[in-house]
Amino acid sequence: MTGVITPNHAVIIGTSPGFDTRILEAATTAYPGRLMKKGTNDNDVVVCTAGAKPLGWLGFQKAVGDYKPDDIDTIYVINDEVPIHYGTGFGVRTSLASGESVDEGEALTAAAAGEVASATVGTDDICARARQTVDASGGAETIVVDSLI
Repeated sequence: MTGVITPNHAVIIGTSPGFDTRILEAATTAYPGRLMKKGTNDNDVVVCTAGAKPLGWLGFQKAVGDYKPDDIDTIYVINDEVPIHYGTGFGVRTSLASGESVDEGEALTAAAAGEVASATVGTDDICARARQTVDASGGAETIVVDSLI
């Protein structure tokens, strides 16, 4: 088998150069691997929306104690202390938005619900590059990306 192997028990692949713990202000679609943005206060985060400027990726491995979800497919709960990873040089298991189809190496931007979508270079804020080709035309799909934020 060649190509990228999508991890089943990890969201961050490699080591992120930046890491913070923040308070989850709203938990809607706050799944590990989703893009996050600033909440009401500097210590708060919410799931990123389309066109927003993400702070980083919602982690899993560095979540602690009762705040850590059972697995990478379990949503966080409001007021959880959550790990936020940022920087370049590491991979992320995230979600490609429904209706999208991307090729390996393609630039990605923030989509609704903290997912990623194909970016228009020069006009969109690029947050990642696809590490694999994925077709999500039939519904959101898991994708491994290289972080650029």
